[in-house]
Amino acid sequence: MAHVVDNFLKLFFISSPASAIAILLALTARHSTGQRIRAAAIACIVAICVLFCIACVGPLFFQFFGISLQAFKVAGGLFLVYIGMATVFSESDAGPSGSDGPPPGIMSFAITPLAVPLICGPGMISTVFLLGGDLPGVFGALSLCLSILLALGSLLVCLGICAKCAERIPPFVLTLATKLTGIYIVAIGMLTFCGGLALFLERGC
Repeated sequence: MAHVVDNFLKLFFISSPASAIAILLALTARHSTGQRIRAAAIACIVAICVLFCIACVGPLFFQFFGISLQAFKVAGGLFLVYIGMATVFSESDAGPSGSDGPPPGIMSFAITPLAVPLICGPGMISTVFLLGGDLPGVFGALSLCLSILLALGSLLVCLGICAKCAERIPPFVLTLATKLTGIYIVAIGMLTFCGGLALFLERGC
């Protein structure tokens, strides 16, 4: 149970809720509240399906390509640090664009870019690969899938609440939340990198 809660927190923050909220509100600036919620639901369901597949075949991926867990932790940790730093120092460009003409259908942006690569991006995929390597076997895969379901279910709740209160959220609140999320991702990346480096020095590649 401790693994489920710990992995849930990691995956929830790495899904970058603040960025997902900002992008969702920007893409649905001319849509109704119901359409915003449907777009969020579609995006989270697609992301869950993708991550479930990764969680189930992650250990097989390591074996097939002959990649050691410690080497992937070093690389994945550095990548998470990069993602987090990019989030912290990125300029916010979540404002609505193209106000002329009818609003686009929600499927045109719910799957891409909202589900992939925003929610289910390189950082999330790398983390699920790493966690899958740490929790081998059927029980480990089920535990990881439960963490994914909880994380993206919580994200969907956040997106739904914000979709209903879109006009009341000041832009600076989303910007601040995005920066804090980036810092957390950097911290997770450094922990992953240091853990992988320690295993690499102890066992070799």
